[in-house]
Amino acid sequence: MTGVTEGAATITAASVLDPSKSASCVVEVTKLERDLNAVIWDEDGKVWWSTFNTNGLPDYTKLTDTPASEPIAARNLWR
Repeated sequence: MTGVTEGAATITAASVLDPSKSASCVVEVTKLERDLNAVIWDEDGKVWWSTFNTNGLPDYTKLTDTPASEPIAARNLWR
């Protein structure tokens, strides 16, 4: 699901096999506006160190004059 606008929404799920079984929760959707630095892959597959504001996606500003030339990898630090 994707929040469309700010506010509260109640989400209810019910069993198809037994509709008497269901659960609900309230989700609060808030606007996140943050300036972030990140690695971004462009439409040509080039990798750029960039900055962007979450409110202005998909626009970003490249922080380097040339794309990253080394492979970039991530690893899970949460074990």
